[in-house]
Amino acid sequence: LSALADQGVPVSHLIVNQVVDGASSTAYLDRIRAEQGRELKRLDGSSPLGELALSRLPFFDLEMRGVFPLQYVASQAFRGTNADAWEDLLADQKDRFVLVGGKGGVGKTTTSASLAVQFATDGHSTLLVS
Repeated sequence: LSALADQGVPVSHLIVNQVVDGASSTAYLDRIRAEQGRELKRLDGSSPLGELALSRLPFFDLEMRGVFPLQYVASQAFRGTNADAWEDLLADQKDRFVLVGGKGGVGKTTTSASLAVQFATDGHSTLLVS
């Protein structure tokens, strides 16, 4: 985060992907949920990441492919309980670049594709480059 700030790249949103809910109950998912809980508490605490608009996405046990599944992901990520965090970005009519970054396997492609679908659904001219 500090490296981006040093380069003048604004960072305003953080998406935590594949959050396991309390309804799942296997030993493996229980361990994942406990680890996620510890990390999410850090985000809610004094971490510099805690200053970002935070969206939590649920764990999907299948790969989201195609427009309709991506619309569903977008409804979970950018609407509903997360709508306030994304309202300004989605409503703004200015041209802009939105960059999605992170480590491998964290959902960058799904996130960027679902964001592109949401922008297009909202009437924005949208280009997605992956």
